[in-house]
Amino acid sequence: MLIPLYAQTQQLALAEAAATVQLSQSVVRVNQLPVLQTQAGTLEAQFQQQLRRLPDEAGMVGVLNLLQQQAPQLGVQLQHLQWEAVEARDWYRIQPLQFEFSGAYDALGRFLATLAAQPWIFAVHSLSLQAGDGAHGPLILKGRAILYRDVSSTLHATQAEHLPGAQEPFSWQ
Repeated sequence: MLIPLYAQTQQLALAEAAATVQLSQSVVRVNQLPVLQTQAGTLEAQFQQQLRRLPDEAGMVGVLNLLQQQAPQLGVQLQHLQWEAVEARDWYRIQPLQFEFSGAYDALGRFLATLAAQPWIFAVHSLSLQAGDGAHGPLILKGRAILYRDVSSTLHATQAEHLPGAQEPFSWQ
């Protein structure tokens, strides 16, 4: 009889030690809760700030206006702009586009810097720089860009086809 009682005492001691460890871990987590809540608040504020950088449908008009106004002012001609199908995500949309600009090397650089300085999220990918006509002619910059948009925007791929440059190349002089 003594042996089962001893084994039972040992099991209870092990259970007590495990419960003590679990309680200690819970106390640590409870003590970390205010810090984690502050971090979650900070992340939420950063998320909201980034979300405000996503243009909605009206913001897309602003993007096109910037291209139309800034390109000629900087000595760049927009030769081609092809909107691709919108890709929907949980809280944003991806609006890819193919583009072709022409101009002097420094003008193209200033134009890309102007795009990068805008408040909306605009990523340029797959750049190709080629010589234009003649040795001293304008350079041709081709590439693909992605404009990240607000999910509440109602502009879909079929509507994007009606934006300037959707079907055929165009240029602003």
